[in-house]
Amino acid sequence: KDGTIKKKSRQKLSSNNIVEHFTKHGKSKSGATAILISRDAAMEEGAACEPIEGPRLRTLLADGVVSGTLQLFTDPKSESGITANHEIVTSWTPNVFYIEKRTNSNNLFSEKVPLADRTAVTETSRFVRVAPLVSSRTTSQLEMVCQTIAQHIEGIHGCRLAHLGLHTKIDDKDNVWILYCSSIRIAKAD
Repeated sequence: KDGTIKKKSRQKLSSNNIVEHFTKHGKSKSGATAILISRDAAMEEGAACEPIEGPRLRTLLADGVVSGTLQLFTDPKSESGITANHEIVTSWTPNVFYIEKRTNSNNLFSEKVPLADRTAVTETSRFVRVAPLVSSRTTSQLEMVCQTIAQHIEGIHGCRLAHLGLHTKIDDKDNVWILYCSSIRIAKAD
């Protein structure tokens, strides 16, 4: 809520606590409780995103074979009365900022379509439309997020960023959710 990163204590990272947290806070009407983000060199962004439903989440964590980052699934902002999953992809450099919106053409809440097809937002998915523009308010907000991350990395590690690629989402309350970073490059030292 205050923009800081909070670290959970080791005691709260048990499978049962994670499932409890995700089921308590995962209120998506789509059925997705979480997204499993895993490394996939075959994908353009280098990451694969798989939706996880509540019952499967418990099984995955109990088996202990989860490889990747497990993230709470958040419903996106509705547009024109229809809720379709979307992702806003940014490409930031110190001199240029590019932003595009990837929107799934399926209604996120339609149970007639498989969950994976309703949540897919990768550029290569047959269900995704890519548009280069989003609102100027969102653009300036996301550019500020990228600049803040770059300043933080420079302040902590003493190195300047040459490029930052972020994947984000906007929810119904206009909150920005950072999903993951697909690219980060450090500038060469002078």
